[in-house]
Amino acid sequence: MRCELAAAFLHRPKVVYLDEPTIGLDVAVKVRIRAFIKQMNARYGTTVLLTTHDMQDIEEICQRIIIIDDGSVIYDGSIQDIKSQFGDKRVIHFELVDAADSFVLPEAISAVTEVLPISGENPHLVSLSFSNKHISGAEVINTMMNHYSVADLTIADAKIETIVEEIYGRGMKKEVQHEEIL
Repeated sequence: MRCELAAAFLHRPKVVYLDEPTIGLDVAVKVRIRAFIKQMNARYGTTVLLTTHDMQDIEEICQRIIIIDDGSVIYDGSIQDIKSQFGDKRVIHFELVDAADSFVLPEAISAVTEVLPISGENPHLVSLSFSNKHISGAEVINTMMNHYSVADLTIADAKIETIVEEIYGRGMKKEVQHEEIL
């Protein structure tokens, strides 16, 4: 794969088409392949059309994403735009001092948050999903801190996989503004 990739960029083409360029590669090689693709794009202005199911490839390489469902374009825009339009869901993972087996979602946030199932062995973890369009992370944290002894917490933004899954789930058809690719 590495030789084929190098050969694809050898004569500095204006456009390179790559189909699943990191499939089956280990993590270290994926990082180097992604860096090489970005470097070729930056150095020579090569347009890279990438088809992939690897959302990390998309996030790390692409500036624009086109989502196709059943032959129709259902989204065409920048990675930042898709995240700002559909990435309003966040998750806060709380590690409680006491075991979470008797956890009850405080009433003040129960209408706008959802308790997510936790897989694993730590009985002190509680994960809450919420839309920052309806409540801020600070409000969720403040409410939890007022009701429970919290040892630690982490906040996670929506992953691109979750956003794409939501778009497909909605069967969303968006008016696409066609931009010149080259």
